[in-house]
Amino acid sequence: MKKRNEVEIEGIVTDVNEISIVPALSDRTRPSRFTLFIYEPTAKELIRCDYISTSPEKTEIAHTIRIGDRIKVKGIDIMGKFISVNSFELFLEN
Repeated sequence: MKKRNEVEIEGIVTDVNEISIVPALSDRTRPSRFTLFIYEPTAKELIRCDYISTSPEKTEIAHTIRIGDRIKVKGIDIMGKFISVNSFELFLEN
């Protein structure tokens, strides 16, 4: 059995989009998929990262991500095309 390709990247958010996956009774309970494009300066690559949020708390945190933010994501590399994000950390600039 092949081991999953776990990765960790750090870079600058260049684009962020939210797509609601299914309709729900309220905005706070519906799962959402966030697609981030992160510029990784060491490799000089733009990397697509997908994050599915199923809890209201995680969705609220994901809504704070803005273009220009510095972020670190951990997840699974899907066939070298995009990263399925398990967790992320935003770095707040002073």
